[in-house]
Amino acid sequence: YFENWFGAVGVVNYSDSIDLRISAELDNLDRYRGRFFINQPGGRGYARAHFTGLTSDPDIAGSFSSDSVWIYGLHAGQASAEFDLNRFLTARAGSVSARLYSGSAWTVPYDTALAFLSVDSNIVEFDSLYLSNPDAQLSARGMVDVAAEPQYLSVDELSITLFDQVFSNRDPLEVEIDTTGFNLVSASIGSNGARLSVTGEIGYDETIDVSVDIRQADIAPWVNLFSPDLLVGGVASC
Repeated sequence: YFENWFGAVGVVNYSDSIDLRISAELDNLDRYRGRFFINQPGGRGYARAHFTGLTSDPDIAGSFSSDSVWIYGLHAGQASAEFDLNRFLTARAGSVSARLYSGSAWTVPYDTALAFLSVDSNIVEFDSLYLSNPDAQLSARGMVDVAAEPQYLSVDELSITLFDQVFSNRDPLEVEIDTTGFNLVSASIGSNGARLSVTGEIGYDETIDVSVDIRQADIAPWVNLFSPDLLVGGVASC
């Protein structure tokens, strides 16, 4: 299929069951945009899948690995994933785990990213999401409705450690996702009385049009990021 190669071995009974193993060399994941419940893939990879159950609505289990892949603006230099989904064609339900390394999340670099997802039809819950780099760590829990137009993301729990300062959300973060990027409907985090709120749009093409509201933020950690020898303290609001 275009730049992608597939191999298959097994048995397919048209009116009954399936037991089919497929291997795939995927040199261009862009060909599958809009064809799966993850509709913004790119890059390349290698996949194995085992289809079992009813031919009309099989279960699927397998793995995926890549040395360059991106999804919804999340890029990885190395990636591996395992999946186990029942009723893949109609009412998919199961689990997905992924490990990403040496990449960027919407232009912010990371060393390690881990995700453990539960899938139930059109609802994808991320039971655990973790990203880290030398300056920050992020953990989150929430859900995505992939059938909504635009797709709807709600982050129920978020914790960000930045320059040894911990930020968390008080209310769910709400984001709309479409073919152009992210619309931050409601996004607010805080720490020890400080609050940071962001609304607006972030595009897959790295364009940004957002409004930022900062209240009582400690400025010393931010100054240390650019000039560790500069002794400046205090709080800022804007």
